[in-house]
Amino acid sequence: MPSKALKGFYEFLGRRQCLRCGKFGVEIAHIRAFPSRKTAQLLPRRLDVGQYAAIPLCPDCHRHAPDSIHNIGEAAFFEALGKTPCYVFQYLAMSLAEFFDKKSP
Repeated sequence: MPSKALKGFYEFLGRRQCLRCGKFGVEIAHIRAFPSRKTAQLLPRRLDVGQYAAIPLCPDCHRHAPDSIHNIGEAAFFEALGKTPCYVFQYLAMSLAEFFDKKSP
């Protein structure tokens, strides 16, 4: 069961525009972004802290379009987006920082 903070983060992302096309009405797309402290390998999606590795994508960019992240994979999706994985990870880091900063008293 997701924590209260995780649910809040997903709701926060859900109010954002699609990272690719700018549409509202997004879904939470999980990506592999966080490395393990022990192995330096990327953690699986939706496991432990990897649950926070998520970006907002509209249903087409997430799952439906032939060039969606689910259909072509993360690397090809980021390349087609014209962004490096580093840009996407920075976007994720800024989203997390903004979310947790707004939660502070």
